[in-house]
Amino acid sequence: MNLVPELFENIGGSLINMLIYGAIAISFLLGLSKCVFPLRKLSHLFRKAIHSLALFKPQDASRPDWQDALFLGKPMRRQWGRFLLNAEQLDQRGLSCNVEDYINDQEVFPEYTHLQLSEVIPGLLTSLGILGTFIGLMRGLGELDLTSAERTMSSITTMIGGMRFAYGTSIAGLSASLVFNILFRTAQGSATSALDDFNDAFTEAVMQRPLDDEVRSTCYMEDQALFLNGAFGDINQKLETGIGVAIDRAFAPIGQNMSAFIMAEAQTQVEGLNQIVSAFVSQLNHALGGQFVQLTKTLSQLNQAQTVSLESVNHAMNAADTIMDSIQRTSLVTQTVIDRFDNYISELSQAQSGSADISRQTANLLSGMYEDLKQQNERYKALQEAQGDLAEQMQQYASWSGRVLEAVEKQSGKAAERSHEVAGEMDKAGKLLQESYTSFVENISTGLARTMGLFEENMRDMTQEMVDNLKKAVESAPHAQGEPSPIDLKQFNRVQQALGDMTQALNRATQAAERMAEGA
Repeated sequence: MNLVPELFENIGGSLINMLIYGAIAISFLLGLSKCVFPLRKLSHLFRKAIHSLALFKPQDASRPDWQDALFLGKPMRRQWGRFLLNAEQLDQRGLSCNVEDYINDQEVFPEYTHLQLSEVIPGLLTSLGILGTFIGLMRGLGELDLTSAERTMSSITTMIGGMRFAYGTSIAGLSASLVFNILFRTAQGSATSALDDFNDAFTEAVMQRPLDDEVRSTCYMEDQALFLNGAFGDINQKLETGIGVAIDRAFAPIGQNMSAFIMAEAQTQVEGLNQIVSAFVSQLNHALGGQFVQLTKTLSQLNQAQTVSLESVNHAMNAADTIMDSIQRTSLVTQTVIDRFDNYISELSQAQSGSADISRQTANLLSGMYEDLKQQNERYKALQEAQGDLAEQMQQYASWSGRVLEAVEKQSGKAAERSHEVAGEMDKAGKLLQESYTSFVENISTGLARTMGLFEENMRDMTQEMVDNLKKAVESAPHAQGEPSPIDLKQFNRVQQALGDMTQALNRATQAAERMAEGA
């Protein structure tokens, strides 16, 4: 009748054992396939690309291999294609593109090597080992029965089996976590070194690194200032030449007209005088009487002609004054244009100084960001050191548990020897058997109570210290919004709860032993 429950109990225990060990193995293999092997593949692709760059000859007329989108393989096809597109546009303008902006550990590693999973795998392996440890301890201590000597011996055997499973899972989880960390760090270091070598080889063989942003901005502003100064000089020179030519072209017809007008007027006056002199001489020769009247008329006509000539000269002077006013207005317009160009040059100088201020502010901002990043790296290192201290404390706990189990085994051996002695003396006297059995139960109860008390106290202190260290590490390590925490506090809360359950089970076992001692 008891075979069926025992069979199901054995099957359930074996299934739990297989599940724990299987989960450890699956987690370890998953970490290798998703994290370690991709890093090794990236390292191989970088080394292959370096070898291809070593064979590259710039004077070769054929299309080079590095211009292919699959030059770095399918894992980095998107990043390399984006680099080729931008490099082609910059190369057409005589500029170089920085390959490190597209092929770096922040662009390539997180997407292909599952870095977030690599941070979870060691903690998962350690947690599975600790879970197996607690399951083994609960299984061994839960089956402890001190009601009789035979049941005590049988329960001790079961307890030793549970302890064996507990230590087996702890060793398996910690070993797998340690091996995975070593393999992952080695592969990551190899891939990072290959990445740096590839960037150096590419910049040396194909495309030089561009200037820094501050240097490039300074050179650009200096070139722009030189260009603008030359352009303004050319504009001023062209304006001066153009204005002079325009004035000459405008005044040339006016001068010609004035010269022609003066010559015509002078010719007219000379002809008029010739006519007057001719008439005067002819009339004077013919008759003396009446010649003065004719001479007066002639002089009047001459006076009128002189008046007309004077009016013509006045009109010419007014036209000359109008021309001079036009020249003055043209000079004012030219001066206004020159003043506006001077204002534009001053505004351009102010804009250049503003650009220099923006560059300095950008440099200060980048310096601040670098200091913040440096502080975050230091805090992350402190968190890693705290995690290492936690692992060391867990190892100390495992060593201490081994010593406790060894003491329990020795005490169990002594109890077995005492039981055999009691069995040999059963035929001699019932009273001696009763006293020996009472003494045996009291010794077992006292030793177990003392051992369980020490175990409970040490476990409580270790758990409290572990929780305090974890809280300090979490409080001292700031995380960005939405970023997963590298330490799962819920997991350690479950560990603490499991320790509390184990302590309650130990208390129940101690109370049962005390009741048995009182009954004896």
